[in-house]
Amino acid sequence: RGRAGRFTDELARIQVRFHWQRGDSLPQGTTWLRVAMPSAGSGFGHQFMPRIGQEVLVTFLAGDIDRPLVTSVLYNNINLPPRFSKASGLPGNRTLSGIRTQEHKGSGFNELLFDDTPGSLRARMGTT
Repeated sequence: RGRAGRFTDELARIQVRFHWQRGDSLPQGTTWLRVAMPSAGSGFGHQFMPRIGQEVLVTFLAGDIDRPLVTSVLYNNINLPPRFSKASGLPGNRTLSGIRTQEHKGSGFNELLFDDTPGSLRARMGTT
């Protein structure tokens, strides 16, 4: 959970408040954690940064508590899976896959949808 209005730094790291740390603000001296991406190179790769309020999974490299790493973002009862194309959610639309972003501080989105319904295969890219 980052400081108000800021959820990453120039090295694509985030700050995390662990479940055992109480309160709404980050504890003093909170470390910046690297975020694992499917690919990362000098000036290229994936960029899907966790945002303030999202739950993340943290692992510790070689079990060392001084080397934390964010490995993924988790859905929960507050941050639900996306509903593609205004369709109903899971499990009813289990044949829909894709990526849906959310406008920062807005209600718009970008969407890349893959529908693997037998006999009705389709792909769609759209924005609001």
